[in-house]
Amino acid sequence: MKRLGAIFLLGIFLLTVLAGCGGDSDGGGNAEGGGSADKNLVFGSTLGTDSLDPSYDYGSWFVVRYGIMETLFKLDENLVPQPWLAESYENVNETTWTVTVKDGITFSNGTELTGQAVVDALEYTRSQTELVPASILDATITADGQVVTIVSATPSPTMINDLADPFCAIMDVHSGTDFGTNPIGTGPFVVTSFEAKSNCMLERNENYWDGASPLETVEVRTIMDADTLTMAMQSGEVDWAQGITAENLTLFEDTSSYTISTVATSRAFIGTLNLNNEHLANPNFRRAIVMAMDKESFCNELLSGSATPTNGMFPASLPYGDDALTGATEYDMDGAIALLEEEGYTLENGQLLDADGEQVTMRIVSTTSRAEIPLLAEGIAAQLSELGIDAQIVNSADDSRVTMSTDEFEIGLTAHVTAATGDSYATLDAYASSDGSYNYSHYSNPEVDALLEELSNEYDEDRRTELTIEIQNILLEDNPLIFFCHLNLSMVCKANVTGMVSHPTDYYQVTNLIDVE
Repeated sequence: MKRLGAIFLLGIFLLTVLAGCGGDSDGGGNAEGGGSADKNLVFGSTLGTDSLDPSYDYGSWFVVRYGIMETLFKLDENLVPQPWLAESYENVNETTWTVTVKDGITFSNGTELTGQAVVDALEYTRSQTELVPASILDATITADGQVVTIVSATPSPTMINDLADPFCAIMDVHSGTDFGTNPIGTGPFVVTSFEAKSNCMLERNENYWDGASPLETVEVRTIMDADTLTMAMQSGEVDWAQGITAENLTLFEDTSSYTISTVATSRAFIGTLNLNNEHLANPNFRRAIVMAMDKESFCNELLSGSATPTNGMFPASLPYGDDALTGATEYDMDGAIALLEEEGYTLENGQLLDADGEQVTMRIVSTTSRAEIPLLAEGIAAQLSELGIDAQIVNSADDSRVTMSTDEFEIGLTAHVTAATGDSYATLDAYASSDGSYNYSHYSNPEVDALLEELSNEYDEDRRTELTIEIQNILLEDNPLIFFCHLNLSMVCKANVTGMVSHPTDYYQVTNLIDVE
């Protein structure tokens, strides 16, 4: 790590000397190197998409991030949904909600935003992907003027939260444009060109309903390597950036040249333990594994302080987050070894042997989809090796869940936004219910299933909080999952870029509030 840091800093120095513009705050850049008078900015990010179609994979997140499309509701800084394209709403009964769409809003092509346009957008997306929230996926959706009525198949206490999900972003499905490269939304920017996981050129929507952006254009560049992105920020090639590691944030502490906006998020790094494995089927063996995980070192050393250790699925900022939980397993390597010995394992010559005298082996599924996961995998392997376990890292070119679906793993790593809509149910159900979509651990607990069923039908917020805490405490007792940490989101801007504030979700990035002085 020190050698890599030295090489990287040397590269930064050379770029600064040659370009003479590290931290340049003369004005916003563009693809041609224009100044602030042009009001053109370049946004660099380690995240990219193959398509801007909101129904393609997680394309919906990107069209909201880029200010192209918007949802009926928007999460505030406390992850509480507030009206956005919606004017108001009413909960008619446990399955019926009405949402009144604001008057006077048009799509960027001039087409009026009506209640029927909202219905058509939701119908399109849910017909193409099952990633749409369940309450929307199976609902009957109709419009009468600006009033949209949603009747869900089952009680839907989280309906307004679900309508803040980027998968419910509203697009003009009758625009006749290619949705993958030129979707038409209501946002402050429109697409002028798009290259998959490379470049997206945005132009100001002159008729934006909430006030036109002071910027003429924004160029979004996908720069997946975090070190390369850092160098681009240092050289002045980009004006603001998402994805710079905490280790490299120290390069931008000069407040006369840069500003840094950091916020804790609900993106959790989660380890799934495969209970089909003969060793992990033993609750005490799982507890020993959790005891051997030094989360503080993972966050402070491996991830350079870019994450916060956690014992639960949700960050401490939420009422049902980490601080509200009890019974978490503390780091204790000696205690872990002692517990394994009580279960009949022996540690000989640095190897953990089972009852048959065979060394215990474990496959850790990693993925390069996020830069932090390979680092976390290395840390876990090192901790397991202290237990005498032969840890083998399996690198997945795809999402690690693809590899986990084959059941050929012992520990699988994912990075999941656990409060994507400001509510706990969806993620808890996905990971912890017996038939959960992300339940690659094969965990099944009738008590948890019953509590999740109650949570899915509960409208009282206090009771929802109690249920969420109770479910997490059971998970901490059973240990089908390891909750490692929550990611901190940092944005770095040139000092002359204003109005860019990191949000606890990573949806709202390119907005009409960003300007350049």
